[in-house]
Amino acid sequence: MSFSKLLNRCSRQLPVVLLIVVAFIGCSADKTDDDIVASIGDFKITEDHFRNSLLRFYYRTGQAVNLNPDVFKAVVDSRIDRYAVVEFARERYWHTTPEALHQRAMIERKVYMEEYERHFIHENAIVTETDLRELFRRLNTRIRVSHLFAPNKESADSLYLRLQNGETFEDLAAEVFQNIRLAGSGGDLGYITVDEMDVAFEDIAYRMRPGEISRPVRTSTGYSIIRVTDIVQNPVITESEFARNLQQIRPLAYEQKRELALRQHMQQAIQDFNISDELVRDLWNQVQGQRDVYSGTHYEAGRIPLDLPRRLSEMNLVESPGFKFSVRDFLVEAFYTPVPRRQAATDFFSFRDQVNGMAYRAYALNRIRGFDGLDEVYVQGSIDETFYSYLFGIFEEYLDGQIVISEQEIVEEYEKNGEYYMKPLELNLAEIITGNELDATRAYQRLQEGAPFDMVLKEYGMDKRAEQTGGVLGFVPIDEFGVLAPSLSNVQPGDIAGPFQVMNSRYVVFKCLERREAESLPIQAAESRIREYLHSARKSELRDQKISETRRSYNATIYTDKLNSVHIEL
Repeated sequence: MSFSKLLNRCSRQLPVVLLIVVAFIGCSADKTDDDIVASIGDFKITEDHFRNSLLRFYYRTGQAVNLNPDVFKAVVDSRIDRYAVVEFARERYWHTTPEALHQRAMIERKVYMEEYERHFIHENAIVTETDLRELFRRLNTRIRVSHLFAPNKESADSLYLRLQNGETFEDLAAEVFQNIRLAGSGGDLGYITVDEMDVAFEDIAYRMRPGEISRPVRTSTGYSIIRVTDIVQNPVITESEFARNLQQIRPLAYEQKRELALRQHMQQAIQDFNISDELVRDLWNQVQGQRDVYSGTHYEAGRIPLDLPRRLSEMNLVESPGFKFSVRDFLVEAFYTPVPRRQAATDFFSFRDQVNGMAYRAYALNRIRGFDGLDEVYVQGSIDETFYSYLFGIFEEYLDGQIVISEQEIVEEYEKNGEYYMKPLELNLAEIITGNELDATRAYQRLQEGAPFDMVLKEYGMDKRAEQTGGVLGFVPIDEFGVLAPSLSNVQPGDIAGPFQVMNSRYVVFKCLERREAESLPIQAAESRIREYLHSARKSELRDQKISETRRSYNATIYTDKLNSVHIEL
């Protein structure tokens, strides 16, 4: 795995509620004037709202900012600007279009589902010290795996039975994979480590011994039968290393535990469903005959408008104690299911999986909406704030549509600032990624002593797939190295750079192979960059203009004395 991919692994998508909970607390009408530090139009920013926005800003900036009145005002201004965009969108009724209403309903479902997970699943996902130690062991272990993929359980069970009857992984891989490399290698995925594959796939694989073959494992994309062929563990895993990395690995441990708990809960609920396969097959036949309808958006319909016999619409696809899921319910849930997911139903079995998934969602939504412990104010605020982000996206698209960059403007910009439009420095580096600082330091020292790169890579590198390419990245623009760019900008061919820590328990050492200096671009080659720059600058000006006009129209006000008197505890 390359350095850039390692950086990408550090970025995780958080649930909607978690992203916005610190931004939303009480812009509601039941707040007294004493609570309000700013307002614009229908929006009132309360002390709690401001306090949480400020703390989010403080921690996002690494706790390095001095919390003074200027910072207080900047944070409130940012919230006012956000709500100014919402008022701008409302003026144009962007929030009432069929697509917007559909989007809001999708957001509502997502937030309620996250609340369901939080109240009924996450509370039972407890991470123990044993779990943390096991995760740390896995982070310091590489396993080589092969797999056979199947889109549904029936196909996976059939493959597993054929293995039990003596057919080989290699023969079956050649049959199931269209990918030439996987088909020709027995489904070999090479060496993997934590967080590179589906969490259920990894959890089973790390429990296996070399030579073992798993039963079919349900993943987010289908089913895999896993074979482990090799295990390589870092020879030195000390107690001090575990203690030093504990706080960094804890969030990943919770994330994995909760995801596995969610899947187990879902599978158990579906197992308890009484599903009518005969009715599902009848419905599947209807879907096949009306494929364009099933795969369409139909924002104004409120459901997927399949033309079905009346008797079919009222029948129950799924039943369980206290819950029924009819064909009519299915058409509504399908309407709120993304089109690519609907299109993924290619046979009866994958369609039945879809029906089960939609029934589970309807079951969970029904349960959480009737839950006494649900904080509806919090939930509605989360829905609103997330929908406002959608409106902000529409606002950005509106700005893009207002901007036209002429050819003359491009020529003038190039003549004025041509030196800024350069082809950036590019480096061709070879990399060695290790699982700990000690190995990285040793690899660096060996390279400095003149040891062959391939030998050091084989001895210390944790990604065995890199041995096939010698760890060579090819030419990469300097800015793609992110925070390491300043440290790499002056390396010359033959230089060794590092070791650099790129994420928890991951270090990288580079050897510079080739270097291409930055160079000026002719106007034809620079045109797209110039257009992008001018568009961005014009868009920024237009955004500020529209927000300022809306702030004035909706009487944006900051109550400075009240704002500066808010008590902040860090």
